[in-house]
Amino acid sequence: AANGVKELIVVAQDTSRYGTDLPGHQRLLPELLRQLCKIDGFAWIRVHYVYPDEIDDELIDVMAQEPPEENNPLVGLENCCITPHIAFIPIEARRTVIETCAENLKSFIEGGRLNRLV
Repeated sequence: AANGVKELIVVAQDTSRYGTDLPGHQRLLPELLRQLCKIDGFAWIRVHYVYPDEIDDELIDVMAQEPPEENNPLVGLENCCITPHIAFIPIEARRTVIETCAENLKSFIEGGRLNRLV
């Protein structure tokens, strides 16, 4: 980042399972991303080859900024609805996304706090 690099790309055959080959066999991608986010200067950290069956709340919480920054150009546009990207996702995960979106919509209408913004 000190040399003008603005984007960091994390690539592996299955980045979502980072750490499972180490003693303890824990998925460490969320912690890796937390540490990378501490490096000043990166405008973007891109993660390639994360499989939907390994995406959980911890990973989403690390990757999402809640709420989005106020200067995000999409925030506040009347013709923009920010929704999850779903290219392929198992039925169980789809149900979770649908339930989370429904809970967020209900909470928004009632003036409450959102579980997460995607």
